[in-house]
Amino acid sequence: MQQQRVLFPNQGFRTPNDNQEPSETRQRKRTQINVACNYCRSRKHKCRGERPVCAACQDRGRECVYEADPDSTRAVTLKRTHAVLEQETQSLRQLVELLRTRPRTNIEAIIRQLREGDDVQSAISNADAAVERLTGRLSGIEVQWNLVVAGRDTLRDLVRSNFKSLYPVISPVRSATSSRTSSTSSSKDRRMTIRNLLSTDEPNDRQERIHAVTTPLTTGLDPASLSRLRPLVDDRLAAVETRLWTTVGVSQIEMANMLSVYLCWHHTGHRLFDEDAFIQDLLSGDTEHCSQLLVNAICSFVATKLGNHDRTRTRTLRQAFTEEATRLWAENRQLFTVTVVSAACILSLSNYFHADETFATNILQHGYYVAGRLGMFSAMTATEATISALQKEYKTKAIAGWGYYSACTAATFHVLEGPTYSREPSLPAVGEDVADTDTWQSWPSNSDVEEPTPVATSSSIASCALARLMSDYISLRRYLIDARLAGRDTSEVVSLQMATLLLHNLTLWADSLHPQLQCYASARPFVLEMHLTAHKIVLESFRPFVGRDRISAQIYASSLKQMTELIRQSHRTWGTLPNLSNAVGTLYNVLYSLIPFLEINPEANESFLLVAEILHHQSGTNPMIADLLRYVLASAVEKGARLPPEADEILQKLLVEEDDANPDEKVDASSFSFIADLNMLYSDPEAATLRSSVKRMNDGRIL
Repeated sequence: MQQQRVLFPNQGFRTPNDNQEPSETRQRKRTQINVACNYCRSRKHKCRGERPVCAACQDRGRECVYEADPDSTRAVTLKRTHAVLEQETQSLRQLVELLRTRPRTNIEAIIRQLREGDDVQSAISNADAAVERLTGRLSGIEVQWNLVVAGRDTLRDLVRSNFKSLYPVISPVRSATSSRTSSTSSSKDRRMTIRNLLSTDEPNDRQERIHAVTTPLTTGLDPASLSRLRPLVDDRLAAVETRLWTTVGVSQIEMANMLSVYLCWHHTGHRLFDEDAFIQDLLSGDTEHCSQLLVNAICSFVATKLGNHDRTRTRTLRQAFTEEATRLWAENRQLFTVTVVSAACILSLSNYFHADETFATNILQHGYYVAGRLGMFSAMTATEATISALQKEYKTKAIAGWGYYSACTAATFHVLEGPTYSREPSLPAVGEDVADTDTWQSWPSNSDVEEPTPVATSSSIASCALARLMSDYISLRRYLIDARLAGRDTSEVVSLQMATLLLHNLTLWADSLHPQLQCYASARPFVLEMHLTAHKIVLESFRPFVGRDRISAQIYASSLKQMTELIRQSHRTWGTLPNLSNAVGTLYNVLYSLIPFLEINPEANESFLLVAEILHHQSGTNPMIADLLRYVLASAVEKGARLPPEADEILQKLLVEEDDANPDEKVDASSFSFIADLNMLYSDPEAATLRSSVKRMNDGRIL
């Protein structure tokens, strides 16, 4: 039998249950990947997905870039990136809208957070929270004062129920023997202020710090210890480097305290520069918002004021800083910068105190000229483009009363009253007199007003209290201007509430005056000036509501009437100089406010002519007043008002003088705005509304 061949199994065949190793020559299958690198995808090469560099890119020496993570796809990654970019775009749009519409204080807080590293969304959230806190504080006025609630009916009921005490706010004549109520300063901690209401900080923190300011002149203390002992108005001042800003031999703590005194006492009223920007440049050495001229002018001003106290050190500082500031003024007056403008105001005040009125006037006029060239007096509109938020703030302050004539009015206050005008922290010499700092406080304490109180001390207390109310008034004006620039209605309930609160505080101030300060008969110019300022606050606070609220129109007309009576009293008693005619901005307000009444009442014509003649007399030596008067009279004619013949004659003379003036030295008079650009900020009071409102007053007279 034929032998059969033995068949063996194929070695390359593998059954499912076979545990043998696969053949080494069998080709492996390529691993599937979600996304290829950019180079392989563009060249349509097979990419194995190795990271960070695939084999194909490594062999060719190419850059290997993947657009998606290994566990994702390119489409999913694009959708995710698009969602993130959309969210960031929305946040940036919200940020731009906030920067366009929010007040400057909120804008500064947002920018500060962004510089500190916070993301955009956090800054927006914090800004919204600040608005909620502000709204809560504004609504809390009703709880704390039981005075103002929503609606104009509340104002009407308030005035009707307290007619004698609130309207007129200050009686024209008060008996010299009338009883004196408790001083406003005794209740200062309980009084609400508009500055606190508008602040983005905690309500009482800033005010309490200002109340605590004194002037320690000790050495060997670190800033933290100094802050605990006698806090500065801003702790950052303790780090000022004197060698950067002056050649006067002054210690670091002396300069810090001098700057602190100015910021605490005088900056609030004048606001000649941005405080935060000034301090930042002061510490960094930048010169955009701070300069050697400005720093030395401030120190000269403070040393001059405190030089009224017979102390060797303050006299030395006064002389040294005055000489240094004068030298720097001669070197820098040709510059057209904001710091030159601010320094001109402060240096002018210092020279007024030195009785060098000619030099002071020249400095002030040159500062006015520089400000005009810089556009600080130009009227702002809601659509006007600005380079920066700070520039917008400067121009807004020019509209609200920032600058020169506010400074001139303050100079008049100090010159007329003399050394007893203000009760301010002393600046004793370093050494034996350091203990004297304990006897001075930022605001007079209750023990300072015990009966009987000398008139000089009472006038100082009254001036300090009125300065606080003036600061509140400035804050209200800034709020109204911000509302106008943002397109909000200035007659909103909050504005009326603030004006009513200010009226209430002015009434408390008037009731707290010494009997001799309440009587107008034979009063010193300082007393008349003080009452005129109080009525100016009322006049401008209620001006926005004249055409829409009858009671507001009554209060407005009452204050205007009493302002004209004060001007007549001053003119009869003291003549043209020195008297209220130095308060140029206030006279501008009165003159402008009288225009709607010219054809209604003969007394309005007489008052208008008197104020115009006072300003015209001043314009002989002060060309800026001539520009101002020409603008007001020409505006009245353009509005259809019939000027008194004598006033029209003054206008014609001023127009001739304008034609003969040097064109290079002219400043556009149509943009005068140092007290208020009434053409832009408020519409003219409607004469018909005023006539019908005032006829309902008890005396049936307008002026």
